[in-house]
Formats: sequence, C-alpha cells, structure tokens
Amino acid sequence: FPVIDLFAGPGGLGEGFASFAGADGEPRFESVVAIEQDEPSHQTLLLRHFLRQFPDQQFPDDYYKYLRREIPKEELYALHPNEIAKARRSALKISLGPGNHALVQKTIGERLSDSSRWALVGGPPCQAYSLVGRSKMMGRTDFEEDERHFPYRECLKIIVDHQPPAFVLENVNRAHAQQSCPALIPAAGKLGGLVTPDTIRWSSTLGISCGSRKTV
Repeated sequence: FPVIDLFAGPGGLGEGFASFAGADGEPRFESVVAIEQDEPSHQTLLLRHFLRQFPDQQFPDDYYKYLRREIPKEELYALHPNEIAKARRSALKISLGPGNHALVQKTIGERLSDSSRWALVGGPPCQAYSLVGRSKMMGRTDFEEDERHFPYRECLKIIVDHQPPAFVLENVNRAHAQQSCPALIPAAGKLGGLVTPDTIRWSSTLGISCGSRKTV
C-alpha cells in the first residue's frame, strides 16, 4: 500500500512502515512520497530510499565502500543511477506550508494515482511542544505565534485534499495538551470524526519500544 510521509525527517517513521512485511515476507507498504525540508535530514532520507531499492537488504559492495569512506556518496549514487533516480522521485526536499501547498497536492495526487488503500504518516516539528523546547522559548514575546506551533495545519489541509483512509501523526509526550494542538481534534473531526480524544495514544500502550513517551 502506498505511504505518504510528511515532515519525514531522516525517515524513521516511514522506515517502520517500509520494514513491515506479511507472512510471505513481502513488504506491505511503499513510501511513494516522503517530504522533508531540512538538508541534513533529507540527505539521510534520500539514502534510506536509495537502499530500499535493493531487495532483502542485499546492498551493493559500493555501499560498504562508502561506509568505509573509500568512495564519496556522490560516486555511490553515480554507480547506481536507476536506484538513485527512483529514490529522488520519492524522497523530496520541500518546505511544507502555504507557499508549496499546490505543489504538494499535485505531487501526492500523481503518486497515489487511483489508489484507494493508502496511509498518510507524519511527525511534525516538536520544538514547540517538547518540555525542553518550550522551556527555551517561553521568554520570547512571539512564543505563541511561533510557526512551529502550527505545522499540524498543513497536515489537516492534506487530509482534507486527499481523504486518506488511515493516518498516523506522531509527536512528543504531551503534544496533544499544548495550546495549539487541541485544535487538531475538532478540525479533523469535521472530516467525519477521524480524531477524538480516544484515538490519541501513548506509544507505550501500542506495544512500541521507545526510549521516550510519544503521542500517537
């Protein structure tokens, strides 16, 4: 099933979906679009998507040469043009927001084609919600207007545009209790009651092994 990964970072959440396999050993999900704006994170994301082009983690010897710093990453990609071309098609460096909403809408529509069974996943920036981030930002006069409070709005726009049959949004502990985030519940509820207080879970209650508690 296709997966759309928003605020993908270096690709950890998408990796979980990509690694899930059925009884036959075949993967059940394919990341067709993963979007990240941060350059270092996107480089890691691109490398992940490149490596997924090799079945059963049978990576080429050139990859291990790269790890040993015997060849640069650019040479690794040049030696496998088909695989990096596919990776660059799915791992996209785009800043999510009003300025790129039309581009993102078009890209998602094209990659999904006529798929009716797919999932949207995302982990919006956590600085505005985490205890450490908020403690550092509380003294700022523009704290409540910081743009990092509102990335969930872009997620909602995409949900409205494309009506995913399932979506998973992940963030730090207590993200749902912050001032801006409760708006997600009534806003998404207008889509048909997809989000309610009962659908918000701690990662620990879902059997997810994680060093810190997450809101899912």
